[in-house]
Amino acid sequence: MARKNILYVESSSDGTVGGSHFCLLDIIKRLDRTAYNPTVVFYNDNMLVPEFREAGCKVIILKKRRALNLLSRRSKDARDSLSGLASGPLLVIQKALNYMITFILPALSSWKVIVRERADLVHLNNTLVLSEHWILASLFTKARIIAHERGINTFFPPLTRSWGRFLRAVICISGAVLANLKKHGFPQTQLRMIYDGLDPYAFSARVSRGRQEVLSEFGIGPGSLVIGIIGNIKEWKGQKTVILAMKTVLKKYPDARCLIIGGLSDRASDSAYYESLLRTVREEGLGSSVVFTGQRSDVASIVNALDLVVHASIEPEPFGRVNLEGMALSKPVISTTLGAGPEIIVHGLTGYTVPPGEPEPLAQSILSLLGSPEQAARMGRAGRERLMEKFHISGNIRGIEAIYREVLA
Repeated sequence: MARKNILYVESSSDGTVGGSHFCLLDIIKRLDRTAYNPTVVFYNDNMLVPEFREAGCKVIILKKRRALNLLSRRSKDARDSLSGLASGPLLVIQKALNYMITFILPALSSWKVIVRERADLVHLNNTLVLSEHWILASLFTKARIIAHERGINTFFPPLTRSWGRFLRAVICISGAVLANLKKHGFPQTQLRMIYDGLDPYAFSARVSRGRQEVLSEFGIGPGSLVIGIIGNIKEWKGQKTVILAMKTVLKKYPDARCLIIGGLSDRASDSAYYESLLRTVREEGLGSSVVFTGQRSDVASIVNALDLVVHASIEPEPFGRVNLEGMALSKPVISTTLGAGPEIIVHGLTGYTVPPGEPEPLAQSILSLLGSPEQAARMGRAGRERLMEKFHISGNIRGIEAIYREVLA
């Protein structure tokens, strides 16, 4: 049977690299190339593009179209002088133009890519929301289309729910994601739960520097206890909770350090949150105890240098790949109880789960692990064993390829 062409679409466009990018790279690297030929579409160039190309995958980078705001382009005096009668038609025109710019024209562009690449299957990698134009485009080609839902949205626009019915399958990365889609009216027959996976050996092989070499880069001495939170700088990721927890931790371990590992998007809200984190560090007198590393390509080396990993999301976490990264390197993990955290972390066995947004319970869990290295090591080993049994990448790939065979039959 001839190889099928799979067109993957990564919908994120805020300039950061997150778990969806790494999970997609893992899929590409392990895809059965005798059966499938992959091409990936990004809306931003990113640090992983060379790795996708090295894996033998064609990469296409598109530009995402931005909506217009006609009223904001006028002077303040002109805006103030607009009567309701005058501004009403302008808003109608704006909505019509934006529908054309953000839906119809992207659908045409997507159709061209699907036809040019002779795609048999379009695999939306990140989220249904803002990817509806790909669904429309696929209807005018021979390509089937599926989605990989990696988010927990509190609201699905009517447009998303309407176009979503044309998807042949929706892969949910956790039970929390599946339950959320069911709650919003997506039919059970459309939903397939496949946990994200990780190859612990491949991730361990990415450790290129020793612990002290890594810590020295951040001005941390050999005797310090180090915790880390990994994730792009976004309010829902809960970095502020970790910073506030450090106040309590430092009372017992004044030499402890916290690494905040992650990039910053081009969104104003994320920049404002980052500034608030810096203010919190200053106001709480934490000084050099909290270190912002920025976006890193050597995450494995940094995780390997940590004593424990914290995942502190204050909104429901769809999965949390960083949990697996900690487990792969036998680190105990503390995660919040929202979303998929309890599906991955077994409280008291592989780490702890704590309530979201509460610094004190988090601090007590951190202190418990820092104060008992034997217990921390035991939990780390149990976490790696759990990864091997339940979250290994091989099971993830088998499940995805089974859906491909079903949809393309």
